[in-house]
Amino acid sequence: MTADVECFPNYILGVRFDNVTTIEAADQIEYFIRGGRPRMILARNAAIRVMEDQDPWFQKVYETSDLVTVDGMAFVYLGRLFGHPFKEMTGGPALWYEVLRRAANKGYGVFLLGASEDALQAAMTRLQRQYPGLKIVGHHNGYFKPEQEEQIVDAIQQARPQILMVGMSSPMKERFLQRNLQRMGVPACVGVGGAIDLFAGISRLAPMWMRRLCLEWMFRAWQEPRRLVRRYVVSNARFLLLVIKQLVGVGGHGSAKPSSGSRAGHTT
Repeated sequence: MTADVECFPNYILGVRFDNVTTIEAADQIEYFIRGGRPRMILARNAAIRVMEDQDPWFQKVYETSDLVTVDGMAFVYLGRLFGHPFKEMTGGPALWYEVLRRAANKGYGVFLLGASEDALQAAMTRLQRQYPGLKIVGHHNGYFKPEQEEQIVDAIQQARPQILMVGMSSPMKERFLQRNLQRMGVPACVGVGGAIDLFAGISRLAPMWMRRLCLEWMFRAWQEPRRLVRRYVVSNARFLLLVIKQLVGVGGHGSAKPSSGSRAGHTT
């Protein structure tokens, strides 16, 4: 592939997604790697959309991200409802594993940031078994103090990975990436949320039937009830309110495009 993928923007509830398949998203990430410039790849789900509604800074981060994939069936169904269907649900494990598969095949260096030290060690062992030849050029857990951040950024810079996977929750991963993207110089900085626990076998994916019914949040809350139950109940209620406002034509901007000053698609 010699050119970048055409990432046609799709606007749902007033925010932009790049309407690509998993393969197209991975192709675009490879294009970023070949280009060498620091790029940010994020996935938006319902909880992220609620956070954007409460914090304009947060929405700006996603608006200016180089690739924004759709994470969760809620937006897929909304796309159909509003007449702007997505090709497929591209955010999440399918894309992460495809990127790791290509990294192993093509020799891209990967740096893992996030989760606990035990989870990181288990994840690296499992990933290198699953993808022989995968080069994990560095790692650091996600439980660091603010004064340690500069040291971590230096370590990433010195490791010179082509791919950085940031496995921290929002808005920590977005704030870390926005502060350090240019300095780290990594061409593909991918926000992967709780992926490292998934790689390690600590957490599991929801069954397909739950994902299709938009109940993945329930499965995750069942795995971590103390941390997630209240958060999901509150964010789901707020997301439902955003959808209702759109359906009755109040706020949310629906599927309208942003102003001319906003970014649509990836930067070149």
